[in-house]
Amino acid sequence: GALPDTLDLPAVIVSADRGDLPGGDDLARRCRAVGEQLMLLGLTRVVLLGIAPRWHALLRAGIDARVHLMFRSSAGDLTRGEADAIMSWGRGLVPEPSQQAPRGARLRVLEIEARDLGAWMEAVAQALSQVG
Repeated sequence: GALPDTLDLPAVIVSADRGDLPGGDDLARRCRAVGEQLMLLGLTRVVLLGIAPRWHALLRAGIDARVHLMFRSSAGDLTRGEADAIMSWGRGLVPEPSQQAPRGARLRVLEIEARDLGAWMEAVAQALSQVG
């Protein structure tokens, strides 16, 4: 698909099975889906772990602006109670929820493995839709 308007990196259009990123329209759809699910669940302070810095601006631009995204390189950078949800790209990056959630709060934790950003976003939206 077409390159996303918010992409500030050099890019080459390749077939979907070889790309790191879905086309602009598909990316926008996936960002909307993630943002909608986060808002429906009332998750407005979200820490993202393991997301390559090159994708930060795309996610900030595409996900609902009412969701405050905080990118961290490791769980050691987290401050107690700073997030409603922690979502990681990969497993083993998220600390025990009891160490991060303030007393009485339910911290949502998603650890998603995926081959590229598009697949990760699709899996996140699906996982959020199943949270109750």
